[in-house]
Parts: sequence; C-alpha cells; structure tokens
Amino acid sequence: KVTLNGAVTLASNATVAAGGTTGILSGGSIDGGKSLTLDATSGGVTLKSDVGGTTALSAFTINAKTATLGNVNTSGNQTYGAALTLNGGTLTSTGGSLGFNQAGNVARNTTVVADQMGFNGGRGTVTGSKTLTILPVTSGKTVTIGTSGSGLTVNGTAFAGYNGEVDVGAARNGLGINTPVAGNVQVDGDMILSNTATLLLAGTGNITLTKGKLSAGTVILVGGSQASTIQNPGTTSTSVIGTD
Repeated sequence: KVTLNGAVTLASNATVAAGGTTGILSGGSIDGGKSLTLDATSGGVTLKSDVGGTTALSAFTINAKTATLGNVNTSGNQTYGAALTLNGGTLTSTGGSLGFNQAGNVARNTTVVADQMGFNGGRGTVTGSKTLTILPVTSGKTVTIGTSGSGLTVNGTAFAGYNGEVDVGAARNGLGINTPVAGNVQVDGDMILSNTATLLLAGTGNITLTKGKLSAGTVILVGGSQASTIQNPGTTSTSVIGTD
C-alpha cells in the first residue's frame, strides 16, 4: 500500500503506482501545476483532502479498481478509470474534460464543472440518492442531453434509474433556482431517472425538445428569461413525464 502523508506539492509530472491488490491513500492535499497519475489497477485509491485546491493540477488520472474522492481542480483533463465514489465536493476542469469511464456512485451532494464530460460507464452506471449538479465552465454554453451534440454533452442514459436529484445547467437552492450557467438546453436523447428522483434542466436561453424522453418523479424545465421558449420544433415524439 502507498500512503501519502501530509501536503504534497508536485514539482514535475508524476505517477504513483501500487501493485497487487494494495491501494493508494492520500491524507493530505495535493497541489502543483503538473499532472498526476495514480495507478492501483487491482486496488483502491482514497483521497481524503483536496486535489488542486490551492494550485490546479494540469491533469489528473486515476486507474484503479475503486476510488473515493472529494474536491479536484485541474486546468486540463481529469480521467477516471475506476468505479468512483463521489464523496461530496466539486470536480472542476477549467480547460479540459471530465472522463468518467466506469460506474460512479454519488454518496454526497457533488458538483461537476467542465465544458466537456463523458459519462462512459454504460446505461444506469451513475447511481445514488444525493444531488449531482452538472455545469459548464463557460457561462452561456449550450448543453445537450444525448450522446452527441453541440456544447457540453451529457449522456443521459448513464443516469437511468438514478434515485436522487440531477441538476443540469443550474444549481437548485431549496425551492429556488440559482442563476443558470448554461445557455440553450437541447434534448436529443433519453434521461429517465427513478420515480422518486428530481430532474432539473435550466439555461438562460431556450429549451429545445428534439427527441427522447425526460422522466423522473419531478421534472423541472427552466428558461432563463421571459423571451425563452420551451419547444419541440420537429416531428419526432418527445415525452416529459413527472410521476409525482
């Protein structure tokens, strides 16, 4: 097992590896404008403090069987090749992408912020009963629900059966909505949560329902101004279902 005690500042790009079924434990903060890779392909990675909290890493990669983490801040890509437990906090990539390549469990309220994200674990692989907030870095950027499209693309099928709340484009604050970060919201695919879940799609522009199904216990669609519209401009059938 590899244990990193105390604060770590990266002076150069680094890789930390743990062989066999052992893992990597970091109890202190990790900073520095360099890239860090944590390899524990048969074990777990546990991060108990912030990564990039003072100085953003240039890139961050985890290759492991499992990983638990909180706040992570990078200027470039974050790549997670592990079954993740999101233990609260914010994952931010200001100039790269967030790549979630296996299953992820939202154990505490978590926010993910980037202009590119890949929820690539497969259908129904994002699980949990807490709130996951998905925001672009760039204010006014289009958000697309589907497997491809303009702006920040969110693969809604990865959230099939999700039991908590998924807020896309804005954060929900009690009964209110914080000012949306997204611009237009385009629905080009399914996002079908559980009958007890809440789904919020919010932007400062229009919400366009091109194809697919939005389903949850509560579905909230918010356009950011009086001039905003919610529309289905095509001939494809679109469903919006709130079961409560």
